[in-house]
Amino acid sequence: MPGDAIILVSDRGGRIRSFVDALTRFPSEPQWSVVGGFAVNVRITHVHRLTNDLDTLSRDQTSLVEVLVTELGADRLDAAKLQLDQGGTTVVIDVMTDAANVSLPSEPSERAFALARRMALATSEWTRLKVVEDRDVIAEACAPIATVPALIVLKTVAIPRRSQGSSPEKVGSDIHDLVRLVQGCDFDAVDHAISVAGDELCEWVGNTLVKWFSPVQDLRYTYARLRRLARSIDAEALTEDDLAAVAELGRVLLD
Repeated sequence: MPGDAIILVSDRGGRIRSFVDALTRFPSEPQWSVVGGFAVNVRITHVHRLTNDLDTLSRDQTSLVEVLVTELGADRLDAAKLQLDQGGTTVVIDVMTDAANVSLPSEPSERAFALARRMALATSEWTRLKVVEDRDVIAEACAPIATVPALIVLKTVAIPRRSQGSSPEKVGSDIHDLVRLVQGCDFDAVDHAISVAGDELCEWVGNTLVKWFSPVQDLRYTYARLRRLARSIDAEALTEDDLAAVAELGRVLLD
């Protein structure tokens, strides 16, 4: 059962409130979980950057999309992207499959992405959320949210995929999210959680973190990407030392 509620401070545009209000309308079935930037905000317990979409995973992507359209009145933007009117505010919802019912791809990064999604849905935890504004609670929900280890894996997988794909501009926010997730986390607990998901995923994530964040490898390029692509005061406060700590987690995963 969920423990103490995670408290999030409302943003000026009301986006965080709209996300939490939207989650109260989600069905209990098929199985689903919140991932992406909003889940990161929840797990680090503050809004370090605003995100545009509410990213989700589901065991049955097609059924969840149909429920959101038929029962919540969401509009389809494409096969797995929806737009929901939430009290006058538009919430864009992405629904990904957890890839549990399909064969694993042979290409390493695609394979890691599938394994990461499987882990995220399987380990998600129901979490109570409260949004406050001037000390008043203005929104509440209880929703399955991806854990810190699962989000670390998903963000690690996303960085090289996006840098080589159609969304290189999102690499900055992925780096930003990953650094904030790693700061203050229990390395041994994260190592255990990822190891449970399998040696293959653990090794892939460890090697990627070391490559991108180690001072003797690509740290300077990773830091340059963060500076160029992440546009927020919180991202600007990060240093190369903050990024280098992520490589330390990678080494723990490889030991």
